[in-house]
Amino acid sequence: GPLDVARVQRLHIEFLFSSKRFDEAIDFGLEALSILGQEFLSNPDMAFATAKLSELLERLEREPPDYFSMPRLYDQDPELLAVTEIMWPVGNAAFISRPALAPLIYIRCVELSLERQLLPESIPSIIAAVGMYANALLGKIEVAHKYGETAIELASRATLHTNLYAVLQVHALYNYFWRKPLRETLDLFDRAIQSAHDYGNYEFVSYVSLSWSKHAFYVSMELAQVEERCLRLRTFIDAIHYVTQSRWVNIYVTAVQAIRGSSSAQGITWRGTPFDDEQDLPDLQRVEDQLGLLYVYCAKAWVATLFGDHDGVEEYSDLSLSFLVAAPSGIEKAILTFICGLRCARELRKNPCESEIEQDLEEHLGSLEGFAGLAPMNFAHKLSLVQAEVHRARGEVLPAMKAYEQASQGARENGYLSEA
Repeated sequence: GPLDVARVQRLHIEFLFSSKRFDEAIDFGLEALSILGQEFLSNPDMAFATAKLSELLERLEREPPDYFSMPRLYDQDPELLAVTEIMWPVGNAAFISRPALAPLIYIRCVELSLERQLLPESIPSIIAAVGMYANALLGKIEVAHKYGETAIELASRATLHTNLYAVLQVHALYNYFWRKPLRETLDLFDRAIQSAHDYGNYEFVSYVSLSWSKHAFYVSMELAQVEERCLRLRTFIDAIHYVTQSRWVNIYVTAVQAIRGSSSAQGITWRGTPFDDEQDLPDLQRVEDQLGLLYVYCAKAWVATLFGDHDGVEEYSDLSLSFLVAAPSGIEKAILTFICGLRCARELRKNPCESEIEQDLEEHLGSLEGFAGLAPMNFAHKLSLVQAEVHRARGEVLPAMKAYEQASQGARENGYLSEA
């Protein structure tokens, strides 16, 4: 029957995905969905996806759904069950290589669930993903956080508990830190890793391992601890042959090792370290892994910033921005805004009359002010540091000193050792 076929098709999509054949996985899944009456554009643009998301959110605002009174989808609707079997893995593959297609798939999942008044097993994580896109595409950070919290509450129900690890992953990776301390996401990721282990879903163990590694790197945890944990996580992922995720974790392993290995005796530089030899880049480029390219270029831009490698900052921040569409509400969005703000302030020192620099600087400062208003514990000190650099560029000594002091104090209070 159609449901049995869909389950086999799902396995085939997951096989193609884990073999890094993302486009094949997507095309196969779209053909299977078409047979089930669900048509999607093969490679839509983001404007189309944004318009569809806006329509859905307006509908949900007019008619708020009561997910908690809707029954779980078991076998009452075999057609819907078959469709959702295929949509989730296709959405995962699209998230990596066709960013505008993924939100359309998640939107359709929510629409079908509401039309049939049934909850598929994956619906909590899909609700969290829709929230993520509400932030990424429409700037609705409060909506994103609310959707994430709703999804966790829904996934905590016994009938949907097997989806909890996916919800924790999506919420912590894309929604939570815009309102709460970034450091707390590490606890959410630990919960997700344990939950995924409990249910034997090693695919999600590998995803969440990447998430823990990335956030631990940017939250400025003690570097030896980050390196030791990342190496253990990477060893486990290698053992289950999830090559893509292992490569992602390796980005942060080698980045931390580059920072830890620097000393005045060796010269303060990250050039020539394993993080600089581009061991991960050729594979990422070959399979068009846009998400992985964003991760590696953003990490390189941040390491270059820490080392005062201004040429590296320019090169890698520009490259990162070109791939930001792959995860537009992830931590990279904030990190790159911060890096580019510092970069603009430095350029202002060299070219104080350049109006284009002023415009870029105002844009980055405006974004950081918005972030600092939402989650000051994560972003206020970053804003103060960029403001201090701007005052310095303009020769405003006392305001610069005050802003540097605010930045240093805020960074220390919230555990951001690198910024401090």
